[in-house]
Amino acid sequence: MEIAKAICKKAKILIMDEPTSALGENDVLNLYTVIRLLKREDVAIIFISHRIDEILAITDRYLY
Repeated sequence: MEIAKAICKKAKILIMDEPTSALGENDVLNLYTVIRLLKREDVAIIFISHRIDEILAITDRYLY
């Protein structure tokens, strides 16, 4: 819900802290799609996760 609110407000930066922790597999894939669309809209996304496979799947660069 918070992601939807940020999209409606045309946020330029999103900070997501473990956004997939409570999601099922299909919802995670939908979130990845939304993230890719936001990146194309030049939205900066800080994605915090302990799952390295998620980080590598969706990021342009990462810090550890």
